Amino acid sequence: MVLKKSQICVLQKIQKLSKKEYYQSQFLIARTDSAKTWKLMNTLLPGRTKATSTPPNLTHLLSGECKQNPTDIANILNDFK
Repeated sequence: MVLKKSQICVLQKIQKLSKKEYYQSQFLIARTDSAKTWKLMNTLLPGRTKATSTPPNLTHLLSGECKQNPTDIANILNDFK
């Protein structure tokens, strides 16, 4: 499957927003625990641990369903038009 430049741009925006939302929610969860906060920060800092390129789940924009299974995520991205 060959993606158009506009489709790639939209996918990158979705990925960036998903990553931002994921880390915002994780920081809200860990806001009262400094150890968890630092552990989360260390995942984002280069050279400490490998940061994930995407959050471990993806929310489908049309249905609002949250998907965690890599196969489901791949199918959502493949069906994107």
